[in-house]
Amino acid sequence: MILIYVLASYVILSFVEYFGHRFIMHSPRGVKFRQHAVLHHGRYFPRGHFLWGAGEDEAAHFISIGTGPLPIWTLPITALLFWISTEWAIVFVAMTSFHGVLWTMIHREMHFARRGWLKSSAVFRFLYNYHRVHHDAHGFNYNGLMPLADFVFGTYRRP
Repeated sequence: MILIYVLASYVILSFVEYFGHRFIMHSPRGVKFRQHAVLHHGRYFPRGHFLWGAGEDEAAHFISIGTGPLPIWTLPITALLFWISTEWAIVFVAMTSFHGVLWTMIHREMHFARRGWLKSSAVFRFLYNYHRVHHDAHGFNYNGLMPLADFVFGTYRRP
């Protein structure tokens, strides 16, 4: 049953990630529009500027926050899942927490080119290229770690 909860949580989180990124971070009415679409994409969007050197600025700070607050943003979903199944809610909270840590680590590595073990992994290379398409071509690849929703809504573009 745990595997079913993991898979179902993946589906939910893919849609949360997609809608949050597309409509909260890329919509001028979105609460994170300035931080994300203006500062982050303004700094890391132009071709050849996907990587940035060290330096703390507001765009870099946004990357370091990443999706850390995801467990808080998904509290209504978690409450519903507790009502359905306590085990499912626990799996979901664990996955949202893991997502926040993993995406923050991967996203920082993408934009602040360090040379660590992460860069050599096939998963990182896929996510790096997937995310680079998002920066090079607006309107595509809104998912970060969980690209299912991009396939469903037709916004997936092959890296």
